[in-house]
Amino acid sequence: MIITLIILFTHNSYSQQNFTFDHVGYESGLPDLFMPIDLVQDQLGFLWITSFNSLVKYDGYSMKVYHNIKDSTANNSLFIDSDSILWVGTSNGLSMYQPEKDTFVNYVFYSEGFFIFNYRTRTIQEDRNGLLWICSYFSGLYSFDKNTKKVTAYKHDTENPNSISTDTLNGIVIDDKNNLWINTVSNGIEKFDIDSKQFTHYTFNEKDSNSIGSNYTRTMYKEKSGNIWIVLDNNRFDELNPATGQFNHFRLDAESEMNSIYKDEYGILWIASGLSGNGITLFDKNRKVYTHIKHDPLDTRSLKETYSILIDEDRSGVIWIGTSNRGFEKFVRQKQIFKQYKIELSQSRILSITGDSSSNIWIGTLNGLFRLEHATGKYTQFKNEKNNSNSLSNNQVRSLLLDNTGTLWIGTINGLNKLDIKSSKFTRYLHDPRDTNSIADNVLECLFEDSYGDLWIGTGLNGLDKFDRKKNIFIHHKNNSNDSSSICSANIKTMFEDKNGTMWFGSGLVYDGMSRLDRTNNTFTTFYNELSIRGITDLYIDKKNRFWITSYLTGLSLFDRNTGNAKAYDMNSGLPSNYVANILEDNSGRLWLSTHHGISRFDPETETLRNFTKEDGLSVTNIGVNSVFKSNDGTIYIGGIGGMISFHPDSLLEKTLAPNIVLTDFKIFNKSIAPSEDSPLKKNINVADKIELSYYDNSFSFEFAALDYRNPGRNQYAYMMEGFDKNWIGSGNIRNAYYTNLDPGEYTFRVKGSNNDGVWNEEGASVKIIITPPWWQTWWFRGCGILLIIGLLGYTRQRKLSKIREELHRQSEFTKQLINTQEAERKRIAGELHDTLGQDLLIIKNKALLGMKNPLKNPEVVADISEISSSSLQEVREISYNLHPYQLEQLGLTKAVESIIERASKSSSIKFSYELDNIDKLFNPETEINLFRMIQESINNILKHSEATEAVISVLKDSEEVSVNVKDNGKGFDVLISKSKRGLGLMSLFERAKISGAKVDIDSRPGKGTLINISISIPIN
Repeated sequence: MIITLIILFTHNSYSQQNFTFDHVGYESGLPDLFMPIDLVQDQLGFLWITSFNSLVKYDGYSMKVYHNIKDSTANNSLFIDSDSILWVGTSNGLSMYQPEKDTFVNYVFYSEGFFIFNYRTRTIQEDRNGLLWICSYFSGLYSFDKNTKKVTAYKHDTENPNSISTDTLNGIVIDDKNNLWINTVSNGIEKFDIDSKQFTHYTFNEKDSNSIGSNYTRTMYKEKSGNIWIVLDNNRFDELNPATGQFNHFRLDAESEMNSIYKDEYGILWIASGLSGNGITLFDKNRKVYTHIKHDPLDTRSLKETYSILIDEDRSGVIWIGTSNRGFEKFVRQKQIFKQYKIELSQSRILSITGDSSSNIWIGTLNGLFRLEHATGKYTQFKNEKNNSNSLSNNQVRSLLLDNTGTLWIGTINGLNKLDIKSSKFTRYLHDPRDTNSIADNVLECLFEDSYGDLWIGTGLNGLDKFDRKKNIFIHHKNNSNDSSSICSANIKTMFEDKNGTMWFGSGLVYDGMSRLDRTNNTFTTFYNELSIRGITDLYIDKKNRFWITSYLTGLSLFDRNTGNAKAYDMNSGLPSNYVANILEDNSGRLWLSTHHGISRFDPETETLRNFTKEDGLSVTNIGVNSVFKSNDGTIYIGGIGGMISFHPDSLLEKTLAPNIVLTDFKIFNKSIAPSEDSPLKKNINVADKIELSYYDNSFSFEFAALDYRNPGRNQYAYMMEGFDKNWIGSGNIRNAYYTNLDPGEYTFRVKGSNNDGVWNEEGASVKIIITPPWWQTWWFRGCGILLIIGLLGYTRQRKLSKIREELHRQSEFTKQLINTQEAERKRIAGELHDTLGQDLLIIKNKALLGMKNPLKNPEVVADISEISSSSLQEVREISYNLHPYQLEQLGLTKAVESIIERASKSSSIKFSYELDNIDKLFNPETEINLFRMIQESINNILKHSEATEAVISVLKDSEEVSVNVKDNGKGFDVLISKSKRGLGLMSLFERAKISGAKVDIDSRPGKGTLINISISIPIN
């Protein structure tokens, strides 16, 4: 594990195995033959990386490639100026990026018909007056006025000793006094006074120890203090103080060609090595200590290549190392935030933890009881001794409790134990079937002491016990399935007392929920909820009197004691697992949850989560139900497989900045939209303020990113469409949001996000969405419609009865068509039964008679009968399927819908794809059949009429309704046809919707496919 470098560099020696890197290469989207030359981070937070043949923009997830910019043969240097404009130095001049258009404006420098730059730019810098300075490898120094676009050249003049000493340059930096420093290839360095236009030469003088160490310079770097580091030849590098002109000389401890140098926030120099194979060299200037980081073929997270070119750091503290042909290596500093306890505990799973008044920690394991002394760090083990009744009754210690007298109580799988800490003697309380006052069960799950001083014991198989310590008897509360006032379960996993003195008990069984005790009459009230109150692992009431429940099935739930309802937080809310073992509250009111995939910190006020896993140094897994403890000073102890860890919640306070949130893509019908005058997107989606859509382009999606590159897979997101969504929608680490069938109007899409430390950018990114209405929904059309309605009121009154008669006639005709259809179906089935099944049965009969007459001569008859019977059975199944969707009864509505989609796909050349939520048991049987038939009819219309090649079906549910979308890319039709021209299928669809209280919308145009939307409200139980 890597700890912070400030700690790391206090050691005398280091191992390259201490450094782990994440590779960003071709698999991440880098183009072929990409050798990084330069890297910058723009104002929004995007990383821009250049190579000889392309330019890349990276958001931590994907890369957009800009190939050779027009009129350029190579892209080399990158620079962000004081106006946050990105400049790219090319072989022919400069290119300026236009964020709104996502394009470049090119400035090609000519002089007397020739390119000024005959090789490539090396560096771009900006002085305090806003003038850009560019150096070229062979063509000297230039300034560029961004306002006038004027280029000024500063060339070597052999007759002018005050001119630049050479036109062969490697780089430039500008010091804090606005002087330009230029490193040449072989003439030392130059200082250029921008105001006086005078050059001062600094060359190597072997008689002057304060001169530059060599005339051969490779690159320069200015650190935050203002000092300039210069990479020389022969393993040498110098530190220049620009104010004094003094050089400090340094030499690498190994032969290496240096390509780049960078100083991090801890004062450590990172040096990119060349062909020598030394990889990266770290130099601690104060201690004169070098550390070499090389490729290790046995370590998949070591440096991938020993030839490194470029080193830089982004705003989130990630160090990027460009290599010759493998892309980038990403180094992220990690903190040692968890203290590890593995001595004597690593071989045994920890089941329970508590602490005593001396700050000692008591640890229950599968291998006995341990005491960890706070003062000495010494472990003492207590185990079962076969012939010693004063020893621990069993080595599997499942629960621990230190009561208000300082007595330690131990729950095992073989009884209850009381430990006299001073004498180290145990007193056992075991179940005796002959003694009704003995403990009810030897398998104990949990222990609790209430505010009255009563000791409660939750057993694994026999309910709840209260121990009367004065009378030395156990009072039993057992589950009775015939008594609703009894305890909820025979298995009591956890218990807690609220501020009113009310005791609550949770069961670990799937169907048993939890119980509240009425102390006045010793009766229980049981609470159960399939979505939140079952499989309970822990109960907790926080400082604000909120009641929390954890479960190994449903995550975390907030329980309302007045209504009995609960609000659940699970993996969809950002938890790493729905198995939450236990819960603790820190001194700041935040909840700490132990799960099977790490620990999570939950802020009840903001409803935000921060997850900690092995990537954060968490070494324990499979954390048990009772294996957490908070000491008096707020330190939290957590145990499981792999030992025990401890941490103080305040030490995990994030010091990182909230990441920039950007929109990275906008799609209509899954097609990315580029900005243009003819596009709904006038500006690049990164900077767009609004998007105008027509009503038929209202199925669209957004892609977004939090530009923190340390661990982008753990960045979290939430989004909402103002005007449509009522609340923020947490999407975890999913970076897409989809919207379909929004009504015409104005909306605002907003997205916020966090980095992997859980630091949120609440402002996030936003864009206004304007969906224009169809012409029949415009104000002028509605105005004309109102006038028309006023003029037709009289006529409408006269036609009212006529329309009623027409409607009755239409319904009568529809009924006749249904009857005729049913009759035709009966005739078809009768024909199939007579022609196919009857004939098969006749053949079976004849073959059977033939076999009976000559059983020895006709052995193949039985095989024939079996084959024909199987065929007949299949015919019966097909007929039955057409008569009634029996899958509804056998498989449920969800599988039945899936079945008809699969049958449609297999019976046609149309490519069907689908997404189905579980909608079983949401509706009564009649509504299920109607919904099934409506979906079936929609699919049949695709098969019969659409001439489509693709179809997409989605059945999605939320808390209020089920929404069905059936979409094809077929020929479509005019949805404005009169009702009288609708076919039987569509009429049946609308009739079933009317019966079921569903809403049907059809969006179709000739040549544009068809979209059928069915929405039906979920009944409130």
